[in-house]
Amino acid sequence: MGQVVDVTQLQDNTLFGVRTQTSNKASAITQSTTNDIHGSTLSTSSVPCRAVYVGTTGNLSVVMANDNDGTFGTKVVFNNVPVGVFPIQVVAVHTDTTASDLVALF
Repeated sequence: MGQVVDVTQLQDNTLFGVRTQTSNKASAITQSTTNDIHGSTLSTSSVPCRAVYVGTTGNLSVVMANDNDGTFGTKVVFNNVPVGVFPIQVVAVHTDTTASDLVALF
């Protein structure tokens, strides 16, 4: 059994040494192969969201905020993402995503 944490006792927005912060803005995500989650042309200056809310389960095809290999714009697919908040920072959601009712949390 995992450790139970009373989140009302968190101090300075940290949990297990990891900085936490709630979202204060949300917007529906329009899937695109050329635009970011804000509707602007996808670029290295695209601003990521804090997390993605998934309303209907499915695959999530995204461009992450920072690619591990040093390139930008590489598509990553997460299979069978459940309904709920998926804590990943993305700049774009591709059109081949099968999950739906997506909301970017900022």
